[in-house]
Amino acid sequence: MNEFRIEIYLKFTAVFIRNLFVSLINSYMKSIYFIALIVLANLTLSCSTYLAKTPDGKKIDKRLVGSWKGTETNQQEFGVKKDWVVTRNEDGTYSIKFTSTDNENNVSETQYDGIWWIEKGDFYEMDLINKKTDVYEYLVENENQVKFRIKSIVMEMNNEAYIFVDTRIIAPEGMSFENAIKVNSVGEEYEYIKKKCEGCQVVMQALSEHNKKPFDILTVKNAKGEQINYYFDISSFFGK
Repeated sequence: MNEFRIEIYLKFTAVFIRNLFVSLINSYMKSIYFIALIVLANLTLSCSTYLAKTPDGKKIDKRLVGSWKGTETNQQEFGVKKDWVVTRNEDGTYSIKFTSTDNENNVSETQYDGIWWIEKGDFYEMDLINKKTDVYEYLVENENQVKFRIKSIVMEMNNEAYIFVDTRIIAPEGMSFENAIKVNSVGEEYEYIKKKCEGCQVVMQALSEHNKKPFDILTVKNAKGEQINYYFDISSFFGK
């Protein structure tokens, strides 16, 4: 009798475990399917919204345009800390400046210019000196941070799984096209300069275009003799 009860119990337990396992698998598959849909939607949105073409026909991700900074230690070279500032332009060109500091606090600087583009979802860059291309996977974490991971690179790295983050350099108000001051007249530009930069003298006013929008750039000289550029968004009244 006891053996019969044990057999029934074992069969019941086996059926319960099997049903639980199937339920868990189904839930897992549904979760994976849902995540895959989100990823696909994000990729579709990214392709349709953020990609643009350069004059030579290559694709770029507009979210990566601008000036960025980053830092790492022992990743590219053991015993070396590297800081960099990189500017990626909408025409597919870039300029990057590295500042390297070794364990004895010796500092050196190097600068490279080149071109960058997006191909099959990866980030490509080629400097104009050696004409060789590095490839990275990248993830836009937010509008001010982008994470990169090496996929293929020319130089030898201390860490073959090198991952780094670019952080956007946000210019003060009026110091760039992106942070231009919106005005409704030229007079407002001069009033702003008068309040913001006391004692400054306007030495030049130039009309410029950026992202198909008109801007005024006022170059002023301060009391120290330094020249500063102020950017004004004049789209509200220019040409109207």
